[in-house]
Amino acid sequence: MENSRVVLYVIAVSALLLAACEDIFEKDVSDVKLEMISPADKMSSPEQGIMFKWRENEDAERYNLQVVKGEFSAITNFYVDTLISVSRFEKVLSAGNFQWRVRIVNGSSKSEWVTRSFTIEQSKDITTVEPVLLTPENQAATNKSDVEMSWEALDGASNYTLRVYKSGWGSELVEDISVFEGTKKSVTLVDGTYTWGVIGRNSANNSRPSTRVLTIDTKSPVASEPSTPAEGAVQTSFDVLFTWTRPTDNGSALSDSIIISKTNKFKKADIVAKALVTGDARYNATFTEKITYYWRLKTFDKAGNSSGYSAVKSFRVSF
Repeated sequence: MENSRVVLYVIAVSALLLAACEDIFEKDVSDVKLEMISPADKMSSPEQGIMFKWRENEDAERYNLQVVKGEFSAITNFYVDTLISVSRFEKVLSAGNFQWRVRIVNGSSKSEWVTRSFTIEQSKDITTVEPVLLTPENQAATNKSDVEMSWEALDGASNYTLRVYKSGWGSELVEDISVFEGTKKSVTLVDGTYTWGVIGRNSANNSRPSTRVLTIDTKSPVASEPSTPAEGAVQTSFDVLFTWTRPTDNGSALSDSIIISKTNKFKKADIVAKALVTGDARYNATFTEKITYYWRLKTFDKAGNSSGYSAVKSFRVSF
């Protein structure tokens, strides 16, 4: 009877010990295959800061990460061989071809290696080139405050810096914008003349800046003042010289539309001459009738703003 109790006691204790051991034994991970996240297999990029990531496994105690330049079968340099408990690792590397691999390492088992390849591109030397600017064109003037600036993609550049200066390049900085996607950016500017430009960049160097001048002018000009022929003047020739005085304007360049009519109503059928004068404030016209004529001006600036009409002057051709 006593022997039976001993046997039962030993069996019970053994069962408890076995259960406890099962609780502390690690799971066998020899058949586990980790899921790799980044860098993607055969990825190619000029970025030198690499974040190695893989899907976390609940049975893993630690992960063994290795990174080599070349291939594991033909190693050029061994950059990383580490045991970590998290499923990520960051490393800055130089240009070249690389392989990386990860496996789970527990006390009693190891998973198989999972291997991937990637390339860090050699950053091109762009120090002697500059981006090609598209819009706005050089010396452009606009009456819009919101302006979209665009340029062509520069070979070797991974991002760009758009800068806008008040007046000349390198003077008072108005905008300094990093552009990581695309080749255009909109800015909002107040009236004035600016120099804007773009610099191409990569992880190793920068391009030269490409620049243009832009004028923002949202204000309408004052109409020019007619000078000659003066009001009521008599012209003794069919050839008449018209002159006028343009206002002082701090915006964009001015031009004038001169309209000459047989009546002071300036109806379409009565207009005998109409021209846009962009140079000197003068215009020559030749007439065929000895009658009274009327003329007036409308002033425009380069940005597209316009004045109202000037005062009307009349003169007579008579000889």
